Amino acid sequence: MKILVGDDDRVNQLVLQGMLKKLGYECTVVGMGKDVVAHVSREPVDLIFLDVQMPDINGFDVVREIRNLPGISEASPKIAFVSGHDACDFRQELDELEVTLFLTKPVTVDGVRKIVES
Repeated sequence: MKILVGDDDRVNQLVLQGMLKKLGYECTVVGMGKDVVAHVSREPVDLIFLDVQMPDINGFDVVREIRNLPGISEASPKIAFVSGHDACDFRQELDELEVTLFLTKPVTVDGVRKIVES
């Protein structure tokens, strides 16, 4: 499984990367929303753990840009938003983008496992 982590915070990057490694998965890590879009445009991925709030563009706009790439569908790649806020805070955007995977920080290994196995 090809997994991409898009988060501007180095600690959050290392935490997610470590949890994925503990679960037996490797991942690529990028720090900006535009880097997520650029990576997906070059190399298909199965799952993206995506921070909602990044300094260049927010995670919702990243998803919109990814879905406008040639050959991308709403079903692939799967997107799991990660945020310090509760999913209820973003209900309108999540519904609009039809994204159902959401992790609230601090993330747990069990939460990451459930996302990867879904």
